[in-house]
Amino acid sequence: MDQDYFNPDQEPNYVPPQDQMYMQQPQMQQSYMQQPQMQQMPPQQMSNEISPEDNHKANMYCVASLLCTFVIPLATMMVSGVLVNVFVSVDNDTTTSLLSSAVSTISGLSHLAGWVLMIITRVRFPKNKFGKVLMIVYLALLALVVIGIVVLIISCIKCLQDCPG
Repeated sequence: MDQDYFNPDQEPNYVPPQDQMYMQQPQMQQSYMQQPQMQQMPPQQMSNEISPEDNHKANMYCVASLLCTFVIPLATMMVSGVLVNVFVSVDNDTTTSLLSSAVSTISGLSHLAGWVLMIITRVRFPKNKFGKVLMIVYLALLALVVIGIVVLIISCIKCLQDCPG
């Protein structure tokens, strides 16, 4: 006999093949939904260590950040000190003003580049110890600058209050 048609002589639980396909479909969907959850993380992300190549790249970023934050502003200040002595003999205020603006711009952009490099290091290589220490040092310096500005403002307000008139 043909099995595509319902036969009353067969078992009472007989389900035609088309209905079996529809009944199995939710099970297939459930197993499909569970597959993405079973994926595992790569072994490098599971461990607490960083590969030597990534560690080297992160350290290079940190050294560049330190150069941008400390060495470049110091070098521009020293060069500008020498140039100011040369231009003072000429007695040209616009040249001195232009030099001062250039030094402050270079110093400010260099500090900003140092912070950006530190942030890039922390985002790309979060397990690098040098990057963590550098971030802590930069945040401590930022806290000291903010405290210094607050103290300066308070002392200026105190001086203005003590002035007669």
